[in-house]
Amino acid sequence: MEKKLKDVFIIILTTLFTNNLIAKNNDNFETFKVIEKKELIEFNCTIEKYIDKHKYEFCKYLFDEVFDELEKKYVQVSILSMSDFEKESSSCRKERLKSKKDFMDCLVVKVNDKKRRLENIWKNNDEDVIDKSKNSKNFTKNNFSNEKENFLVTKKIEQERQQLVGERRRFEEENRNREQARNNQRISLQVTNTKANAEGDFVINIQTGTDTASLKINGEEQGGKQDGSYSIKRVARAGQTTQFTIIAKDIYGNSDSKTISVTRQITASNAIKYAELNPTLVKTQPNKDAVAIIIGIADYKNLPQADYANDDAHAFYDYAIRGLGVRAENIKLLVDGDAGQGEILKTFKTWLPSRVKSTTDVYVYYSGHGLPSADGQTLYLLPQLADRDLIEDTAVAQSRINAAIQAAKPKSVTIFLDSCYSGAARTGQTLLASARPISLKANTQTFPSDFTVFTASTAEQISSSSNELKHGIFSYYLMRGMEGDADTNKDGKITTGEMHSYLLDNVTRQASLANRVQQPQLAGDANRVLVGR
Repeated sequence: MEKKLKDVFIIILTTLFTNNLIAKNNDNFETFKVIEKKELIEFNCTIEKYIDKHKYEFCKYLFDEVFDELEKKYVQVSILSMSDFEKESSSCRKERLKSKKDFMDCLVVKVNDKKRRLENIWKNNDEDVIDKSKNSKNFTKNNFSNEKENFLVTKKIEQERQQLVGERRRFEEENRNREQARNNQRISLQVTNTKANAEGDFVINIQTGTDTASLKINGEEQGGKQDGSYSIKRVARAGQTTQFTIIAKDIYGNSDSKTISVTRQITASNAIKYAELNPTLVKTQPNKDAVAIIIGIADYKNLPQADYANDDAHAFYDYAIRGLGVRAENIKLLVDGDAGQGEILKTFKTWLPSRVKSTTDVYVYYSGHGLPSADGQTLYLLPQLADRDLIEDTAVAQSRINAAIQAAKPKSVTIFLDSCYSGAARTGQTLLASARPISLKANTQTFPSDFTVFTASTAEQISSSSNELKHGIFSYYLMRGMEGDADTNKDGKITTGEMHSYLLDNVTRQASLANRVQQPQLAGDANRVLVGR
């Protein structure tokens, strides 16, 4: 029975082919399409595999479903075995060549003959085939569906396997390319850098020329880049040469390294620019009843120079006129050679009393050397020709000056002393080895209690000059303060207290630039108006 069904099924397929029906191969499947009146019948079958597996039931199912349908649509459906078909086709071809007989007409005649010979086979087996087919119809349909599903799963697995095979091949190809590139292509670092600016900032520009997997600068990872181009900011240490080691590695494991050195120079501190003294900034009305004695000695004959002391006196002359309201004819200016011991005493004892009344304000400005006595009880101003070995005979005692001023009986006395009494010059040189500092306090016998006295420093400190200011530090800021800088509350008036605060702040800071300590002092009424009315 099995062999008959197999032959029958082959005959069906053969018949379809002999009637010029469409046949298409697809892997292990043969798909046959029969077209009639725009209707489509399609079935798939793996002939040998499925007949062997399901034997009679499956083959009978295909026979019932396919052959019966074809019988309804075609009159000339003939049955031939594959070997008969090949034999009859060959015979018809030969007849066509000899008698010009139509090939298809010949083949139909032979097929119909074969059909009649097989009719008894169909008749005897038809009933048995149909009964068994009905009993197994549902079973074969389910099995066919399962087999189709299994086939699809198997096909999907095969596709995935083929995909994995392809991926493996690509991976192996990649490895081969990578190894080839590793051997043939070498990473080459190109490193440049900008010059470090004043803040030390600079930029390292790096080109590796290849796909870079890693870049490190002094061990710090910068990450990979496909184009191998980097621009990295760094800071160089001040006053040093800093080294930066760059190590790059490409995606194939090749590496290269470079080391650069960056030097950052320390920027020299710019010299501080100081404003020149400008007496025109002092705006005040002249005081008709005021006198001033201004003394400045820089060019000493027997002692170290007092730098800029004479310039201080010349400058203060204009500030006495504008800021203190003293008329020019009431100012006595003694500088260097004019400031001898006799001339100084004569000015205080003769010239001053001739101009002072009970309503007169007296101002005394002195810039030069000062010195205490050996016992520290007496203070001296040193004229140009003062001799350190004959101080009492060649210097002018402050007490004699105080007595001469008091004898004139003025309304007020204000003294500005840009001089130290520590026994040292402005440069720090010793004037007298045995000298002891003298304390300048209002409650001592140095100055009368009704005097207002500004001193450039304490008794133990040096009264310094400045090459940048080209004046004594105290004198420079005294005059700057009179220009208006000392007017803390901006009320147009400068009190002695405001001036002292201004001097203490600025003179102390300026002296520290020369590594010195200098603190101006004030003795007297801090609320008295010094500049402005």
